Amino acid sequence: MTATLSEQLAGKQRKRLIVPIQVTDATEDHEQWMAVATALELAKQRDDTDAVSRLEEELTAVSDRYRSHWVRIELQALSANDWEMAMREWHDGDTVDWARALSPLLAQSCVDTSLRDTDQWRERLERPEWTEGDRYALRAGLLQLNTLASDPVAPKG
Repeated sequence: MTATLSEQLAGKQRKRLIVPIQVTDATEDHEQWMAVATALELAKQRDDTDAVSRLEEELTAVSDRYRSHWVRIELQALSANDWEMAMREWHDGDTVDWARALSPLLAQSCVDTSLRDTDQWRERLERPEWTEGDRYALRAGLLQLNTLASDPVAPKG
């Protein structure tokens, strides 16, 4: 039996989003991936089915190694009331004071309960390994979850 529109709306869940953060140097695996992908394209052009099969397997393995250099931080949207309270608390004039707001917002939003510690986030983000790009990705994730409507169009591949 198909749920009615009202039933579907009643079952609405909070949105979630994965923010990938690079934790180790991927240079060597990236170079290997490029070499294998190039070799695969050349093998396809030569119609070398044995090489294509072998290189496709190798590309899968090196792709897995390459992706292992990132961790996936899953965030969940705050309730509308919690987001509004946070924005009032962290606003500095016309903008959000992200230097102060990011750690507590991450602690509130992380799905993984081991990441729900404001002090740990503050200490983590102050380390020199964390770039402005890393902090930006996390801020963008929080803003996307809490301020943008979901796109109803299926993702394009």
